[in-house]
Amino acid sequence: MAAIQNVALSRYKTLMKYAGLNEPPTEIECFSVIRALFETDEPDVAIVDIGAESIKLYVTHKGLLMRMHRIRAGGAIVTRELAKMLECTFEEAEVKKFQVQAGDQSFAEIKRAHDNSYVRAFREFNQVLREYERKTGVAIPLVYLSGGGALFPGIDKLLQESLGRDVVLADPFSRVAYPAFMEDTMKELGPSFTVALGAALREFE
Repeated sequence: MAAIQNVALSRYKTLMKYAGLNEPPTEIECFSVIRALFETDEPDVAIVDIGAESIKLYVTHKGLLMRMHRIRAGGAIVTRELAKMLECTFEEAEVKKFQVQAGDQSFAEIKRAHDNSYVRAFREFNQVLREYERKTGVAIPLVYLSGGGALFPGIDKLLQESLGRDVVLADPFSRVAYPAFMEDTMKELGPSFTVALGAALREFE
């Protein structure tokens, strides 16, 4: 059983109506994420999905959701903090966040502010995972990192240090076929399309 706020469901239905889709299936995003990333040879894994307004931790067993933990911290919240720090608009801060490179003069300052926005959330996720392992006796050795926020340079290493576990960037497009020349692009953009691809794969179950 799953629940969603009525206002969110109403907005979704309105959007689908204007897109010309009548009576589309409804699914909470965690199930789409799991479908996009589940591998049969990895029975117990965790997924950290960094969205715009929140970060979600999903613990899965054989493709089934066992635990979900949500924290209010995400890409848009980080961008608002960067905008204050850099004294610029939200849009300008968003561009700088995604275009900054490790060799740029401003990288260290932007990365410090960016990482500080996630440290508490990642530590809390570590506590949740340890508690789950203690109660179930099941080890969670691998964590997938998904969502648009996963594209910031070095955030996968920050999560790995915080959790003390292997962290792999989500590669949902590994489940589908695409031209070989697009492989680098697909892997680079993959984390931000995990939910969308997982939802699309529902029709093939």
